[in-house]
Amino acid sequence: MQISQLISGLSSGTTLGKHGGGSTAEKTTAGVLEKLTGTSKSTNAKIAEIAKKYDVTDISPTEFSQMLQELRSSGALSEKDLQELSAVRADLESQGVNSEKSINLVEFYANRVESLQTQTQTTTDAAQKATLSSAKQRLEWMQKFASAHASDSVGLDLAA
Repeated sequence: MQISQLISGLSSGTTLGKHGGGSTAEKTTAGVLEKLTGTSKSTNAKIAEIAKKYDVTDISPTEFSQMLQELRSSGALSEKDLQELSAVRADLESQGVNSEKSINLVEFYANRVESLQTQTQTTTDAAQKATLSSAKQRLEWMQKFASAHASDSVGLDLAA
């Protein structure tokens, strides 16, 4: 699912209706995450609250680690998800990305998935296919974080 499709869905009147308790932007963000992750609203509200502070389309590896630490401290991530997301730093280091240099993680993983798909089209190597699968999962996470960050901005713009 494209980020633009998610964001365009946020501008409809049905998405940003009146709700009791909490801000409309927070509920919209949690709702987007619930649809994407299939996890509970309370868990997604924690993820959304943290993700709205970080823009994964312009983030340094150090800042990404800070976001992961916040997510871990909040209890919003399962151990499996935490391991998957911690591997992002290893991917960045293997590509020589400076820990203080900002990078677009959505673009990084979109390019990585595209490259790996090309490589795996002509192979039956299970390890390469597993690498592709992991890259796709990481891309989905980056899209979720970007959507949460963007939906908060959209919600605030619409509320203004």
